[in-house]
Amino acid sequence: MLEIRVDVRIKSPSYAHKLGVCIQPIYYGVDWSHFIYFFEYWIHEGATLFILYIESYVKELEFIFQLYQKIGNLEIEFVNFSILPTNANNLKQNPNNYVHRLEPHLAMFDCLHRARGRAMYVAQTDLDEMFLNSPMILLREFNFNSFYNSQLETNFTLFQYNKLIYRPERVKKFEIHSKNQYEVDPETHKQYEHIIIDPHEAIKLHLRFDI
Repeated sequence: MLEIRVDVRIKSPSYAHKLGVCIQPIYYGVDWSHFIYFFEYWIHEGATLFILYIESYVKELEFIFQLYQKIGNLEIEFVNFSILPTNANNLKQNPNNYVHRLEPHLAMFDCLHRARGRAMYVAQTDLDEMFLNSPMILLREFNFNSFYNSQLETNFTLFQYNKLIYRPERVKKFEIHSKNQYEVDPETHKQYEHIIIDPHEAIKLHLRFDI
């Protein structure tokens, strides 16, 4: 068997965006006010790339999407994310019964690959989540450079509901709430690592619009 490997990693990306945002697929999107909050918050934070996965939503949301598409410095990409075709005769055999729980992982991983070479940083978030930095500075003003030379001294355990901000080119295997598997730095030949930001410096708030 002939095995051919092609390195598709971007060597010297030229980023059009400093910060992009990936959200989980939109199922039964109804409340247009949630999307206004979402866009306004992330635009305020400096995000200019949005990748949205669309499964189902009410007609009124199209007006909101069109409104933000008219903002000149924003790039909004819509990805159709339909349910799976099936001829299952019962609920247990129908894969779409699990789509709302399991397909967010697929969408987020796809989103990171779509963002490679386009955005330097990508925030993976829910529609109703926000990040707060201490002191109260914008995420676009947060200095990530101070973490580049950090060293991990001890083993640690991540809490269940951490959220991550990625360098898309450095992610190889994706998990939503936990440590990922990373690419290898082509210059140092060492695997990229991740840094945990102290809660005194930044926290994530989940507003739970659905409650």
